[in-house]
Amino acid sequence: MELINGGVCAAKGFTASGVHCGIRKNKTKRDLALIFSETKASAAAVYTTNLVKGAPLAVTKMHLMDGKAQAVICNSGNANTCNADGIEVAQKMAEITAAELGIYKEDVVVASTGVIGQPLDITPIKNGLPALKEALGDNNSEYAAEGIMTTDTVLKEVAVSFDIDGAVVKTDSFSHREELGELPHAPKWAMAYKYPPERKETKVVDIVVQVGRTGVLTPKVVVEPVRLAGTTVTNATLHNQDFIDEKDIRIGDTVIVQKAGEIIPEVVEVVHSLRPEGTVPYHLPEKCPVCGAAVVRDEDGAAIRCTGAECPAQLHRTLAHFASRDAMDIEGLGPAVLSQLIEAGLVSSSADLYFLKVEDLLGLERMGEKSATNAINAIHASRSRGLERLLYALGIRQIGQKAGKVLASHFKTFDAFAAATAEELTAIDDVGAITAAYIRKWLDDPQSQHLISGLKEAGVSMEAAQRSTSEQFKGMTFVLTGALERFTRDETAEMIEARGGKASGSVSKKTTYVVAGENAGSKLRKANELGIPVLTEAEFAAMLDETTAPNSDEKESTESGVPSQPGDSQISFF
Repeated sequence: MELINGGVCAAKGFTASGVHCGIRKNKTKRDLALIFSETKASAAAVYTTNLVKGAPLAVTKMHLMDGKAQAVICNSGNANTCNADGIEVAQKMAEITAAELGIYKEDVVVASTGVIGQPLDITPIKNGLPALKEALGDNNSEYAAEGIMTTDTVLKEVAVSFDIDGAVVKTDSFSHREELGELPHAPKWAMAYKYPPERKETKVVDIVVQVGRTGVLTPKVVVEPVRLAGTTVTNATLHNQDFIDEKDIRIGDTVIVQKAGEIIPEVVEVVHSLRPEGTVPYHLPEKCPVCGAAVVRDEDGAAIRCTGAECPAQLHRTLAHFASRDAMDIEGLGPAVLSQLIEAGLVSSSADLYFLKVEDLLGLERMGEKSATNAINAIHASRSRGLERLLYALGIRQIGQKAGKVLASHFKTFDAFAAATAEELTAIDDVGAITAAYIRKWLDDPQSQHLISGLKEAGVSMEAAQRSTSEQFKGMTFVLTGALERFTRDETAEMIEARGGKASGSVSKKTTYVVAGENAGSKLRKANELGIPVLTEAEFAAMLDETTAPNSDEKESTESGVPSQPGDSQISFF
């Protein structure tokens, strides 16, 4: 955006004028101003909140109800406020201006400025309008600005130039809108027209790599400064290696850049004819530029990630996940506290949390002795969460809560888990070859080994929690749909798993029962189509040992009265 000359006339299609009509005694002072648009223009106004409002304001409010205007008539010397016939005079100003210009009076905005409490004589205005119209010109903005001056010492005008990315054209007929209809994300009765973005040539100085909080390596091109769409551009994102390869971007190249959506700088293309000799294709590093750990590419995308378990670039996210409710459940270590711990240099890995003292936290913002003590107690309590939560908390790719439970149940100890080969991991239900590869890569990384060593030293449990089990639901598949009232989903999952159940994805022919709560959806319909037995929540509860309640110590019974069904035992929630 930049300041330009021309005032109100800087906009195409606008003219202005200002004359002395006789309201003010000083004949050298202009006292009547006119602004005119060749066509109806969109118009809006900001009104005073003062309880005392001038008559012209009331008329202007009525005329702007449709959001359109074509002329502004304004006098100085008399505010046409707090007098007996103000409304009538303001309406008359609109009428005679409209008649002189050949437009509708409802398209005239009326304003007056000056002394209050005195009647405004319409005669000078009426007599001055022909000269005012005759003086209209696209270089007369200053004359109009002079015409509205009272006690002002400077002209009230300004004009700026700025770029827009386009405009939206709409039909103004509600019947046409209804007839045209709408698409899921946009109406058919409106069309956005975009201007082609400004493009400039510049030279690639360097390509640097940033590591995000999720470990993704993002390349960024550094270019010679170039003025583009109102700002100076010095760098632009390159997204990923595929993007670099597709456009064959090299250090030393001359490239064409633009702003996507007029905001984000991007490389459009390389000017190959200007490529200097000796340039080489660019490849992202094979190791993290922050921590030196190996990087891997997503199997289902173009992102390349750092695998470092203690990478400083990912530290905040790593700690937040480790302390989250479903992981180690460390209450009192929210994002703000973790940020302060990192900034103070008190933690550089999840293991460091267990070596914190109350006095370490007392120096943090909004952390009193009681809050600090509670946080330290929560950290200490998390040591005994068990292997399944720890495996999830470590943030190994594709190891979620379910996989953590499966792996903990199978291996019982972390050392047994760490010693497993890829083949042994793949042999476990719900662990595929890709997941097994991620696990082995994480376990073999020196940063991971250092982290585990620190957690062991801190006394964090590396063994699966002892859980009483039965074979009550062995060989059955349960699918839950809708809202349940008696149990939470986590509680239900634990109870079924304790009885031999496993998690599954959807209703199939192997499903034994569907448990339907309130507002059951598509899974219930599919169960009916397949002839799968459907249970109410009460009927499902009757299958459980009635001495068992959520979150209580339970003694499992091996007698259930539930008929045995063929197939693998599974449970799914949705």
